Amino acid sequence: MDIKEQIKEGVTFKGTWRAYVNGKLTHEYHNVITNGLRELVLSGMAGESSIGAALTITHQQLGTGTTAVSVTDTALETPSAPTKIALTTMTRSGTTLLITAFWDVGQATGVWKEFGLWANTLLINHMACDEVVTANDTLTFDGEIDMG
Repeated sequence: MDIKEQIKEGVTFKGTWRAYVNGKLTHEYHNVITNGLRELVLSGMAGESSIGAALTITHQQLGTGTTAVSVTDTALETPSAPTKIALTTMTRSGTTLLITAFWDVGQATGVWKEFGLWANTLLINHMACDEVVTANDTLTFDGEIDMG
């Protein structure tokens, strides 16, 4: 078995996200980690590429697409350009990334059906959601991506 197959068998990614509108918990969601991220990690581990900066999560985005999310997704189905903003906070604890995506009052007004995290131009995390945000609301997604 080559190194790529060994890595595929031993490493899984999973994510859990909690949505808050005005600080009040509205839903809990589970995401998919895209094949793009898996391939990037594998290429780095196999010495085929340098993955440091390429893996840095840089942006968060909302969209209105309703098609089921898939590991083969490379973009949000129907992204909202104004909601693609710099990632709010990210810390690592062991094999878990703790991430907060926050939109202030007026930044995320709409009915949102999808959420994504970007590493530069690579969609690495895609999640179906169902959040209604008015012009006077804030929106926060607190999430954990575990590689265990």
